[in-house]
Amino acid sequence: MPDPILLLASEIGSKLLIDDEYLRPGFFDPGSPMEKEPLASEMLAIAEGREPTQDGLAGAPILDDWWQVAHPLWGYVVLLGRVTGHPLLGNANIHTSALRAIALDLTWARTTSRLYRLGIPRLAGSPPSTTC
Repeated sequence: MPDPILLLASEIGSKLLIDDEYLRPGFFDPGSPMEKEPLASEMLAIAEGREPTQDGLAGAPILDDWWQVAHPLWGYVVLLGRVTGHPLLGNANIHTSALRAIALDLTWARTTSRLYRLGIPRLAGSPPSTTC
């Protein structure tokens, strides 16, 4: 019998990439603190093939000149770049929390802490390092 996670990934794969570890049935425990946070409901919506709403995207900070790297200690992927309109950091060079999902057209990304609108990615000349 095929793995349901693989089937789900193939069904939504044309829209976005997603870290399937967070879709496994045991991950979302109704009693866990995460269930009360936006991440849980947004990840479930993404898993069902729904993308962020226009209102959600309109309120999200913009990340420009961005690229993805592996966190040097923990190994998970983060985004580095210049953020505009971050509710805590304002306008600054940042690294995000762990990347959870990213649109294949590179218009948005969902991290552990928030949704980002993705602006222009860093192209040629990006740093050779793959860690932050």
